[in-house]
Amino acid sequence: MSEIRNLFTDPVPTGAGTWKANNPDKAGVSFANGQLLVQGYETTGNTFVYRSAPSTGAGDYVLSFISKSDSSPTFFENRVCAVTNTNYNILGVVKDTALNNGRAILRFTNPKQQDMKILFQAPNKAASVAYGRMLLCTADDYEHLLGLGVDWFSGDDILKTNVRGA
Repeated sequence: MSEIRNLFTDPVPTGAGTWKANNPDKAGVSFANGQLLVQGYETTGNTFVYRSAPSTGAGDYVLSFISKSDSSPTFFENRVCAVTNTNYNILGVVKDTALNNGRAILRFTNPKQQDMKILFQAPNKAASVAYGRMLLCTADDYEHLLGLGVDWFSGDDILKTNVRGA
């Protein structure tokens, strides 16, 4: 078996410049306790925080994360997250029903080798959402991790919720 990789270079976000807002006047981005914090304002619209996953090969992938908010925000097109190519053609979407409901899982296909973008929507009202424990990997790697009982890993930390595996 080959090495399993989390394709996020910062699965515990620290603000090292990998996350950017597409419209910094309408959304704020900060980092605390290993989480990406996205702040929306009253007229956020289609504003999001994003990072690139460069030169990602064709194939099936899984994106997973945990999202939390102390309020009840709304989101552009009812989504908290989307995966796109560099032209913003959507490869997959996580709907806002995933907010505060544990780990969100998005399975999607990248049709060709290309740079991808991971977008976390800013709330459409004065609210903030924390995104953490992010994992981006191939679908095969994800299935192998599940077989080991692993939901997430960063390289330093691991989250095991199913202890069947070794």
